[in-house]
Amino acid sequence: MDMELRYTFIQLTLDVEHFAKMDLLKAIENHNEDGYQIVSDFLNSLSHNRREHIESELRQNQSSNYTKDIYNKYSSDFPVWVFLELLPFGAILDFYHFCAKRYQSKQMNNRFYIMLRCKNVRNACAHNDCFINDLHKNTAAYPAKYTVNKELSKIQSLSRDSRMNRMGNERIQELIYVLYIHNDIVTSKGVHNKAAQKLHAFKERMMKHTEYYNSNQLITANFDFLKLVIDSWFSIG
Repeated sequence: MDMELRYTFIQLTLDVEHFAKMDLLKAIENHNEDGYQIVSDFLNSLSHNRREHIESELRQNQSSNYTKDIYNKYSSDFPVWVFLELLPFGAILDFYHFCAKRYQSKQMNNRFYIMLRCKNVRNACAHNDCFINDLHKNTAAYPAKYTVNKELSKIQSLSRDSRMNRMGNERIQELIYVLYIHNDIVTSKGVHNKAAQKLHAFKERMMKHTEYYNSNQLITANFDFLKLVIDSWFSIG
């Protein structure tokens, strides 16, 4: 089942990355920014080491059959629409945070911190890390974000104790963050419905042989929690 989880959640994080770029471009356009100047301002805002790192990541596009032409064309002066296509997700989030502060946007700032945790899930999926392991409560480094808890509290059949216990686990908390931000930032109904179909297929696989775990209350409680959130946030339309 770990494999199904990885396949499902890596697609969700790719959706989030795409719509984070769209969100950035919309915000930049709404503020009548110069598409070249904002890239320059961002790079100049970075520490020397961070700028060196990002510029090194950008140079890697020179060896890619898919991006070398566009990199070579604009490498002396990147417009934002090219810059975002060449950056890896971590650097995109740096840029997202820069814009959140530039525009004093609480919504973008909240999304940034949640997407940081989504990056952890994406990296874990890409490296075939094991998710269904150490599901104990009180392993999360930070309390769940207020906005995420608020949405969870709207699920009537979810008790406060259950919500607090499950969100106190680092792994479960990050998976829920992916589900939350996908709902929040993905504006395409078609993309959302495809995500819902994948999640319900994963849910059915997860719950197929729950009798295997009857003696393990920790696993069943977390599976039931994930099922409840998927059913509540991702109805198939």
